[in-house]
Amino acid sequence: MKLCFSTLGCAEKKWDEILSLARKYGIGGLEIRGVGGELDNAKIEEFQKENATKTIESARACGLSLVTLGTSCMFHNPASYEAALTEGKNSILIAERLAIPYIRVFGNNLVGEREACICAVASGISSLCEFARERGVTVLLEVHGDFNTKENLLPVIQKVSHH
Repeated sequence: MKLCFSTLGCAEKKWDEILSLARKYGIGGLEIRGVGGELDNAKIEEFQKENATKTIESARACGLSLVTLGTSCMFHNPASYEAALTEGKNSILIAERLAIPYIRVFGNNLVGEREACICAVASGISSLCEFARERGVTVLLEVHGDFNTKENLLPVIQKVSHH
């Protein structure tokens, strides 16, 4: 079994420092959620097209699998819905580029009318799943915020499953 850690606990560290931590503690897997103080995946230097090969090779040289790419994607707020879709699609493209099999999104808060909010969350996740499917990436739903009970999580899963 591989040990894995998320960079969220050390998001201020630079890529080479994260790799050093993984080596030091015998970690074999990495969920990336912030590098060099940057949480926006599209702005992380190591994720840019011109750096992708070097990033993959540096991880492999440490015996490290890039397991998941964490995001800030949440679809509960109508005002940020389109921005979440854009972030999710950008993260999927980055995951594809870096051969990371998963991205992580979450529901977060129930805002406004419950059913409408659940439908919005499911719709956003479904859209990302369709986009990701063509790129060999899988979207994972983190149990988070108000979406941590079966009453709120199950309808999302059922709606996404029917798309």
